[in-house]
Amino acid sequence: MSPKVALITGASRGVGAAVARALAADGDTSIVLNYGSNPEPAQSLIQELNSLRDNNTRSTEKPRFQALKANMADRADIRRLVSQTVQEMGRLDIVVSNVGWTRMTDFANLEEADNEADWDRCFNMNVKSHFFLFQECRKYLEKTQGAFIATASVAGVKPSGSSLVSIIGGDDIDQNYLLILAP
Repeated sequence: MSPKVALITGASRGVGAAVARALAADGDTSIVLNYGSNPEPAQSLIQELNSLRDNNTRSTEKPRFQALKANMADRADIRRLVSQTVQEMGRLDIVVSNVGWTRMTDFANLEEADNEADWDRCFNMNVKSHFFLFQECRKYLEKTQGAFIATASVAGVKPSGSSLVSIIGGDDIDQNYLLILAP
């Protein structure tokens, strides 16, 4: 049987990197690490994952860990990321939609909270990216009976302007994924 394949967005550091380390520890999951602009943290994480004990025990022609660049606010880039992942790895079993963006503002200060560019970026990264990634991955995950996991920031639990609204919206969409993919 082929090893499982995981795609992790926002995987270069923080929660995404921690998830990659946990999945790598099982020794039977290949991982595609998505990064947005700077490849260095992703490449550094790949070196770390490759150095973990027992990670090189599985013989395969494909590298176990890869880094792929994609702007998760761009639907065409999301489509390309998923397509390239499946083309290079042969399947898709786990998707961790971990990308997000936050600018903490004082929601009570309407002048500070009224930055349309922040609202657009928050909504694109915290809501639309998860939704479009889910749409692109769905057929592959259904085929492998895989899992789609979306993360969100704690900014959604306190007044923080555009971040609050976008994260709550993303959480609501995530609940609907459960209904759509439930057996």
